[in-house]
Formats: sequence, structure tokens, C-alpha cells
Amino acid sequence: MAPAITLVARIVSRKEADHRRIFGYRRAEAIGEVVDLLLTLVGLYVLYEAVSRYVGSQDVTGWLMVIVASIAFAVDLATVLFLYGMSDGIVNLPAGFLHKLADALASVGVIFGGVVILLKG
Repeated sequence: MAPAITLVARIVSRKEADHRRIFGYRRAEAIGEVVDLLLTLVGLYVLYEAVSRYVGSQDVTGWLMVIVASIAFAVDLATVLFLYGMSDGIVNLPAGFLHKLADALASVGVIFGGVVILLKG
């Protein structure tokens, strides 16, 4: 994703000045680099958390899994219904619809896993 952000920022930064942006789009490259840096930092933090949780085992709370996954399912389902209603003739919306539908189904799997943890202890 980071190379794509850098490429888009590079392309945008080469645009000429117009009546709204009298200095051009040169700042787009700097903004792209900041976004790239933030994504890198988030990725490193996620990696750190994953390694620390792998090394030191932690208890999994079934109720927390069920509650968070239920909220995610509700949001995903609302998004699916919203996108389904808007998908007339727009090319990219069916892909977004299918993506959110897959997210909703993944939430169902997490809810099921949380219930299993609650039942099995």
C-alpha cells in the first residue's frame, strides 16, 4: 500500500498550478510521505503487539470477543444494506458490497469462536 501512496503522491505533485492552487500540488508528495510514515509506524506497532502476545500467552475473554464481534457485525450489516440500496449502475459498489459482506461473515465466525470459548472454558 505504501508504494501506491508514494506513486499517487508523486503523480499528483507533478500537476501544474491552477487558479485554485497557485503554487501547484508540490505538497502532495510531502503529505504522501507522512501518510506512508504513519502506516509504517502502525504496522511496526501491530508487529510488536503480535510478537509480545505470541511470546507471553494471554487469556482470551470470550465475552469480549462476542461483544466486539457483535458490534462489528451490526456495523458491517448496516453497511451491506446501505451499499445494496445504492448499487444501481455504479461500477465499484458491488466490490465494496462483497467486501463488507465478507467482513460480516468473518464477524459471525468470531462470534462463533467466542461462544465456543465461553462453553469450553
